[in-house]
Amino acid sequence: KHRRRKMTTKTTTKSAPANTKTNGRQWFLLCLSVVECLLCTGVTFGLSALTISLKRDGQFAETCGAEEGATIMPEGEGEEECVGQKLKFNAMFTAGTVSVPLSMMFWGRLIDLKGVKWVRLVSLSLFTVGCVLFAESDSKTFDAYVVSCVFLGSGGAGFFISHFQFCEHWRHTMYFGMSHSATNMAFDSSTVTFYAFEAMHKAGCSVRALFYGLAGLSAVFMMSTNNYVWGKYLDPPEKEEYVEEAEMESGGDGELAKVQSSRAKGLEHLGVPLTQMKFTEQVRTPYFISVAAWSLGSIYRSMFILGSIFEQMLYNGDGRSTKDANAYVRVFNALILVSTFLTPFFGFFVDRFGLAPAFTLVNVLGVISFVGVLWNHDIVSLSIAFLAFGCFRAWNYSCLTIYVQGVFGNATFGQLYGIGIGVFAVISGAMQYPSMHLVLKEGDGSFLVVDLLMICIGILLFAFPVWIRKNGVVGAHGS
Repeated sequence: KHRRRKMTTKTTTKSAPANTKTNGRQWFLLCLSVVECLLCTGVTFGLSALTISLKRDGQFAETCGAEEGATIMPEGEGEEECVGQKLKFNAMFTAGTVSVPLSMMFWGRLIDLKGVKWVRLVSLSLFTVGCVLFAESDSKTFDAYVVSCVFLGSGGAGFFISHFQFCEHWRHTMYFGMSHSATNMAFDSSTVTFYAFEAMHKAGCSVRALFYGLAGLSAVFMMSTNNYVWGKYLDPPEKEEYVEEAEMESGGDGELAKVQSSRAKGLEHLGVPLTQMKFTEQVRTPYFISVAAWSLGSIYRSMFILGSIFEQMLYNGDGRSTKDANAYVRVFNALILVSTFLTPFFGFFVDRFGLAPAFTLVNVLGVISFVGVLWNHDIVSLSIAFLAFGCFRAWNYSCLTIYVQGVFGNATFGQLYGIGIGVFAVISGAMQYPSMHLVLKEGDGSFLVVDLLMICIGILLFAFPVWIRKNGVVGAHGS
C-alpha cells in the first residue's frame, strides 16, 4: 500500500503539485526534440527514396552484368533495376533497420545505468561515423554501405530512445501522451531526410556532400548536450508529492489530484505494483507478454511495407513500368509524412480517450494500408493506403512508448522498451529480408500471399486493445 502525504489545510489541498504545469522551456525543448529526431534518428527507414539517388549514380549496376540477359544501366539513368541491385539495396535496408531495435537493447540498458547525457553523446558519435562512411562509399571501390547503415541505424536508435526521459517530465501534465506522440512522430517522419536528399541529389547535390552536411548537424546536436540547453531535463524528474486521498474526492483541482494519484498507484500484478517490480519480473507479467505479441505483428507489417514498397508498386501494378514504380515511391515517401501533422493530435486523442481506442484505431489503419497496397490499381486507393500507413506506423510506436512508460514506469523504461520490445522488433526486421527473398526468388514477384497474411495478422491483433481495456489499462498513463 502506498501512503500519501497528508496535507495540513483545506486550502493546500486545492493546489495541484507544481509539476502539473508546463513552462516555455519545456515547449522549446519539445520542439528541439522533434528537430533532433527528424534529422538524426530513424533515417535508415527512408532508404527506399535514397536508393533512387544511388541508382542514378550507378551504384551496384555492376551486379546486373552477372545475370542472364541483364544489361548494365549507365550512370545517370536511375530508373531500371535488376534483381542483383534490388537485393543489394534490400541488404542495406535490412542492416539499417534491424540495427535500430537490436541496438536499442544495448542503449536501453545503458540509459538506466549511465544516464541520458552519456547515451546522447555516444549515439551521436556513431551516427556521425555512419554519415562519413556513407559519404565515402562506392560500390566499386569502397563498398561500406551496409556498415554505414548499421552505424546510422544504431546511432540513431540510441539518440531516439534518449528523448523519452524528457517525456517523463510531462507525466503529471495533461500532455504526457502528446509529448510521446510528438517524439515518435519525428522519429517516424525522419524518412523525410532521405526523401529530401533524393530531391536535392536530383537537383545537382552529390550524395557525398549531403551526408557530410548531416554529419555536421549531428555534431551540433552533440555540442548542445549540456546543462545550458537542457538543464534538469537530462536527469530523471524528482519524486512526485501526492495529496491526501480524502481531499481528492472534491471537485476542481481535487479532480486533477485524483487522476495523478491514480497514475502514481498504477497497475498491479499478483498484488504487487508493476512500477515496483524488477525488469526480469515485469517481462513475465501478462501486461508485457501481450504488448510483446502486438509488437511482433505490428512492427513486422511496418517493416515489410517500408522494405518492399518499390517492388509492391512494380509487381502489384498490372504491368506498371519501373519509372512509374519509382514515381509512386516518391508519392509514398511524401504522403506518409502527413502523419507528421496529425500525430500531435493523436497524442491528445490518447490523453482524452485512453490506450484501448488508440490501439484499435492504429490497427484499423494497418489493415487499410495493406488492403490498399495489395490492390493498388489507381492513385486514389494508393493515396489512401499511403496515408493510412504513415499514421499506422507513427501512431503504433507512440502507443508502444506510452504504454511501456505509463504501465511500468520510468525506472526500467530503457530496458523494457530497448530490450523487451526490442527483441520482437529485431525479429520483425530480420524477417523482412527472407520474406523479400522468398517473394522475388520463389514467388516470381507475387505479393498476394504475403499481403493477405499481413491483413490476417492485423485482424487477429484486434484482440490486444480488447484485452487491455478488460484488464484496466485505460488511460495514456497506463492506469
